[in-house]
Amino acid sequence: MILPFDPVTSYSYGADKEDEQRSKAHKAIRRFNEVLVASAVADFLPYLRWLDIGGHEKAMKETAKEDFMDVMLSICEDKGLYGFDADAVIKATCLATQSAGTYTTIVTLTWTLSLLLNNYEALKKAQDELDIHVGKNRWVQESDLKNLVYLQAIVNESLRLYPAAPLLLPHESIEGCVVCGYDIPKGTRLLVNIWKFHYDPDIWPDPHEFKLERFFTTHKDVNVRGNHFKLMSSLVSTTSTC
Repeated sequence: MILPFDPVTSYSYGADKEDEQRSKAHKAIRRFNEVLVASAVADFLPYLRWLDIGGHEKAMKETAKEDFMDVMLSICEDKGLYGFDADAVIKATCLATQSAGTYTTIVTLTWTLSLLLNNYEALKKAQDELDIHVGKNRWVQESDLKNLVYLQAIVNESLRLYPAAPLLLPHESIEGCVVCGYDIPKGTRLLVNIWKFHYDPDIWPDPHEFKLERFFTTHKDVNVRGNHFKLMSSLVSTTSTC
């Protein structure tokens, strides 16, 4: 089995080892991603947060001290930021963008390539499809995707087997509400285990197998665009109502 590399530690900045600021940012981003995917006891038992079991909160605070920007943040001056200062808001936004927009994509692409390298027949069919609909003289364009149905099946199956965030980021209700007849108190934290959905044998026959044909037969209408709860990608931001 070919395992994916670490997308953070394997990324090279070149030979410029003297750039202290870049090295500092690299270290902070790597540590941020480590803390991001760590499971903290306080996420499940909030009343134990004060103990900081595992030292996750301490690690988060240390990582937050790193300075990612050396620019004037005048755009946020004199604006209501819900009790936070401009530095904290902009830093949090940049980290969220970096994590959700780049890290998850790198992880997904790595797993997809590893699956194809272990399934040569699927790799060959994907190459043939690209040769037919795109050719070898240009890059794939967004307008080509409607013709690349096999490639889309590869993406769907890769995201099913290896979601970049098996537990979606915690969601907390800011006020009480009723969802599908269930009373949800204010402050309730929700952790969605999409890995469980993707490996449920009642939904996905042979859930541990890399089977692309499922997306041409039993699950041909299922995709990761946020319309199907049985296949939820952490790369796609979804909203739903009951």
